[in-house]
Amino acid sequence: MTTTATATATNDNLLAEVSTIMQPLANHWPGNAEVGAWDFGFSVNGKPISVQPENSSQVYDYFQIELVGQSSLATIGNRAPAGYGLYVTYEAPTEPPAGLQLIAAKPDTTVASTTYDDTISWTATGSFGFSSDGGISVSFGGSKTMTHSTSTTVSDLQILNRSHVGPSAIGHWEYIVAAGSLEAQGATPLLAQMLLCRPHSADPLQIQVEVFAYFNNKGLSDNLNWTGLSQAVTGFNGDNLPPLENGNARIAMQYTLTIDAPPAPTAAS
Repeated sequence: MTTTATATATNDNLLAEVSTIMQPLANHWPGNAEVGAWDFGFSVNGKPISVQPENSSQVYDYFQIELVGQSSLATIGNRAPAGYGLYVTYEAPTEPPAGLQLIAAKPDTTVASTTYDDTISWTATGSFGFSSDGGISVSFGGSKTMTHSTSTTVSDLQILNRSHVGPSAIGHWEYIVAAGSLEAQGATPLLAQMLLCRPHSADPLQIQVEVFAYFNNKGLSDNLNWTGLSQAVTGFNGDNLPPLENGNARIAMQYTLTIDAPPAPTAAS
């Protein structure tokens, strides 16, 4: 049973007050004659918050979504992993649902990093609504900051942030693995974080998460067995391709996840 309470937030960081909706993603693909086994595991963590800005009658839903995990592709011949990708989109065929916007997407593009983080910070003044531990819907007013950061250490990883901040609302990252690095020989830690906003709705937010692995497609045979994958693209052609799509193949797994809507602030009118 869910109850509603009016409360004063006990933490300056609003996200620390909100219950996490956590959904795991994991896969083992055994590989085929020329491509090694692909393993990954992620925790997709969502925190929904409603906000009625000060001096406004409109209520908005904010969804902080973080993907934390790792991916590894075993080497067969010269097919060590070139890198990995994460892509977050929606069930609509071409565009996100009406009114949905991407406020921030981290990490930013980096060059040959040994550490990186996915820090997001956002501040608002007004009334807030969310679900806390125990199923209690909490509402309070004031000025609060949403901030969250996770960091990780890698041997040599370049990140390309291809996200569409704004109404396109697509989260897209490529993680380029240096040849001969520890990441090329084992598991690469991957982080990504988004902050989404939409007009308030009781409907859940449905997202589609795609996890990619890229590898050298030189001399790749036809008619290989790709059973167990959502997608196998054996080569990309065209000018001005991003680094991981230039001269590589890609395999992918796709997942549809649902994040419940937050309750509206009790002060909302």
